Amino acid sequence: MKDKAISLIELVVSLAIIAIISAAVFISFSLVDRRRLETTARNLLSDLSWAREMAVARNQNYTVNFYQVNNTSYYNITDASGNLADSARTVRPIVIAASPNNLTFLAHQGTVVLSPLATNVIRLEQSGRRREVTVYNQTGYMKCSNTIIP
Repeated sequence: MKDKAISLIELVVSLAIIAIISAAVFISFSLVDRRRLETTARNLLSDLSWAREMAVARNQNYTVNFYQVNNTSYYNITDASGNLADSARTVRPIVIAASPNNLTFLAHQGTVVLSPLATNVIRLEQSGRRREVTVYNQTGYMKCSNTIIP
């Protein structure tokens, strides 16, 4: 009659395989926050570029407003008449830690008026990491930091 028990070698190999798979899954999930932060920064940059393009193309000012409701960060884009150009965007679970209150893209050249004028960096934060979108008011040029700042 044959024994139906498993050997020590079989047990160790099985545990090693489980450990390797668990480590791969853990590393994959730890990258989700980093990707979410990068995606949110790129979406914000895209929306700002769209507002600038619309201001020049339609020859009317477009304003991007930043605000928070119940610790959730939002922004929306309005035209010169105050009509929403698009629905409000939420950046949850990302937090807009620092930004101007609003950015107004001027129709004639696509330049930007910042309110307050001293703040030209929009800082997005999540889990101790941050990403910055910089807006240059003289030219309307915008750029996203290439690295995630720990």
